[in-house]
Amino acid sequence: MENNKLGHVSTLKLQITAPIPMDHDMDIRALVLMTGKNGTGKTVILKLNWIICAMAYIAVVGNLEDPALSEVAQFYIDNTFDDHDIDGIIGGTFESGASLEITCKEGKVLTSVMIKDPSVTIASHPIYMSSETRLISESVRYMRYCKSCSILFKVAENEENLKSVLHLYKLYDALFMESLLIRLNAGFTLTQITELQTRLDTFEQDLTIKGIKISDKQDDILYTADGEKWSSVRLLGAGHQALLTMTLGGMTI
Repeated sequence: MENNKLGHVSTLKLQITAPIPMDHDMDIRALVLMTGKNGTGKTVILKLNWIICAMAYIAVVGNLEDPALSEVAQFYIDNTFDDHDIDGIIGGTFESGASLEITCKEGKVLTSVMIKDPSVTIASHPIYMSSETRLISESVRYMRYCKSCSILFKVAENEENLKSVLHLYKLYDALFMESLLIRLNAGFTLTQITELQTRLDTFEQDLTIKGIKISDKQDDILYTADGEKWSSVRLLGAGHQALLTMTLGGMTI
């Protein structure tokens, strides 16, 4: 790894009493599969991991420190959880050796401390693909809503635009679909389409993509299986839609 990169999260520290009591110091790199009964906190852990990685990205790229970093962390927590009464410490360490620790009290962010070498200046915002965005038709619905509000491809540009979709979507869903649509709007080269098909082929499913794009009216996502006839992705079955969402989502990083 290059010395100026933040790198992936290595360990996740969760010492909280709410919303679900946890006392974990998890080696994320060794985690292959997380299982447990409903209500034991699997999704909470995934969302907290996403927030930690997002805050580390913002601290590095935006060069933010407290109290500004805590304000952003509060915004992320408020728009990620329905019951955001996090109480305790959440944090993580990264491959570069950087660390981030956020202290909360009954859902209120008190401090956010990022420790890193000044040479670390490159990081990537994490993506969180929830079940709500599993079907690519959900991204079509999101696109149509944004177009009706005149903020298509502009949601992440400022806080006002972002807040206009947060009454309908969680923050992680809005940011994921926004990045997906921006990626589609940029277009794909032949090499990138070949990469897309190669990734799809690993699932051993009968799905051929020779091209994919946003419609001229910006109200649908179209694909072609033969390079000539274009059809709406909404006509694909749920399984194929989910594979396409996951594959395209991975190509936005």
